[in-house]
Amino acid sequence: MERVRLRLVIRANPVATADPLRPVELKLAGRFNHRRTDPVVVPIVIRLDKVPAAAGLTARTLGWANVDRWQVNSSGKMNIAADPRQRAVRVHVTFPPGVDHWIYPYLRLHRPAESLAKSVGLTFQVKSGPITAGFNDSVLMAVTAKHSYFFPYRLSEHWRTVSIVWSVDAPPGFAPAQVRLLRIGCNPRQNDFTYWVRRLKVYYRKP
Repeated sequence: MERVRLRLVIRANPVATADPLRPVELKLAGRFNHRRTDPVVVPIVIRLDKVPAAAGLTARTLGWANVDRWQVNSSGKMNIAADPRQRAVRVHVTFPPGVDHWIYPYLRLHRPAESLAKSVGLTFQVKSGPITAGFNDSVLMAVTAKHSYFFPYRLSEHWRTVSIVWSVDAPPGFAPAQVRLLRIGCNPRQNDFTYWVRRLKVYYRKP
């Protein structure tokens, strides 16, 4: 009945995987005091930002660095600016008293050049300023003519890469080709809030 805490490093070879964007089973077992344990089986996905070009994917960068393409969309007073030091787009919002707090600036896709048709997912990097009151939500929204599809992520004060795989994370009925704009934002509880976004990429299978 002993508890043992071990740190595991798992190195996967996507080339040897039939489809690195589909869930696969990871089976863990051990031998303690010369007795083998029953295995633990965990479904996992090799996330996009960890899949090399050898896995049959190609990345296309969207025009996230052009500040003029980001549209203001918030219940507070929003400022969107380039931040050369962070190599990112900076979003700062102050909220007046008595309003719901939401920040969802959006990037309208220049289709057909930036169409998500035949894409398998996307990645972006995001971080926030000081967090004093937490969040109600942090979400990327993929918006079509009729629907908004929500993809939650975790926002912190350190740079994080958010990876979204349509085959795993998208709900039934989601069609990447119909996406017209992307909103990346959150619902912070504090009245003054800043966050940064950079390196927005879409992934496609190689022909």
